[in-house]
Amino acid sequence: MSEVLANIRQVHVYLREECGYRCSYGKVRDAVEKHRTLTPRRGGGFSRGTVDAWARAHLVKLVDQSPDADKPTIPSSADAPAMPGAAEKKIEAQAQYLGLKVSKELFEFAERRGLYVETAIVERELADRAVTMRHMLEGYFRETAAEVISLLGGDIERARRLAEIVGGDPDRADDLSQAQYALQPELIARTQLRLRDALNCYAAGNWYTEEFASLWDRYRATTEAAAAETMRELIEYVGGDADMTQAALARFAITRRGVE
Repeated sequence: MSEVLANIRQVHVYLREECGYRCSYGKVRDAVEKHRTLTPRRGGGFSRGTVDAWARAHLVKLVDQSPDADKPTIPSSADAPAMPGAAEKKIEAQAQYLGLKVSKELFEFAERRGLYVETAIVERELADRAVTMRHMLEGYFRETAAEVISLLGGDIERARRLAEIVGGDPDRADDLSQAQYALQPELIARTQLRLRDALNCYAAGNWYTEEFASLWDRYRATTEAAAAETMRELIEYVGGDADMTQAALARFAITRRGVE
């Protein structure tokens, strides 16, 4: 590899594959763009000497090759630690408390961004939707009774045609029955259309409670921002133009995987 590394991607590959450091692409990028602890050459790119110096100060090796690391990982009985005293127990308790506090703060931060929703809010949203769905289905035949009766002979013109079919002759009752059953596809089609409209309304993103609508807006903003950041990292990783992030997002769906 040349003494000059052309871009952040080459720096990342060099540190991981040639030098054996534990680092991610994002860490190298932040060191250049955000923290400015890793500075490029005036003529562009990064000198290996500068990169090596930065790595020694900010990174650790994947495998520690120093003589001090040759000691076995399983201690002998002579090296076994003593039982913790009151001071050690206090420190451990404080560490556990701080860990719980940090976890709580991270959860509350994620909740404010819409990544978590209270069960009660979801239940109220689903309950309102269920009530709406029930009312729409229960009211179907009540609202369309006249239309159904018309299909089955209530309409005066249909009634005249049915009378003509019967012709006052009881022996033609079978003809009348067949004429009535011939209306079945039309009745089913109208029923299916009404049910489709009801189900579409129930399943669409038209929220029935304001609190859920507000949470959904926050969640969508958070996930869209995360997708944009991931796409920008991907474009930069392959040496592309980060200004094309939104154009790329319009064509591809992005899901961020776990990174080191």
